[in-house]
Amino acid sequence: MVATPARIGFISKATRSVLATDGLVTTKYGQLARDTKDEPIDTYFDSLTDANAVLNERFNLLKADRRRFKQTVRGVLDVNSTFAYTQTVPTVTVVDDERLANLSALMVEIAVDPLNDRTEVISWG
Repeated sequence: MVATPARIGFISKATRSVLATDGLVTTKYGQLARDTKDEPIDTYFDSLTDANAVLNERFNLLKADRRRFKQTVRGVLDVNSTFAYTQTVPTVTVVDDERLANLSALMVEIAVDPLNDRTEVISWG
């Protein structure tokens, strides 16, 4: 890489920081909202644009509300023919009026219990 004045100026600084904030998260969780200003994450990007892009991806993952759901289905499901998990990540739509949930969720565990004739599906979303 050519040592241009801009590049020399960039690498001569010991650190640079990018920051992502969301007022809605702070309002919703208050003091429980995760704040990493005192514990920055070390990365080794050549440009602030690249660092900011990865930061925004990480921030979007962390700020979303996620919940764990456990569904029990009567009967033993043939997992291989019911779910096309070799082509795509299996998802389910969770509708639960008690928990105010109507959302897509990632299936993270499937437990088949032939003795009790049931299948348990644990999802995260």
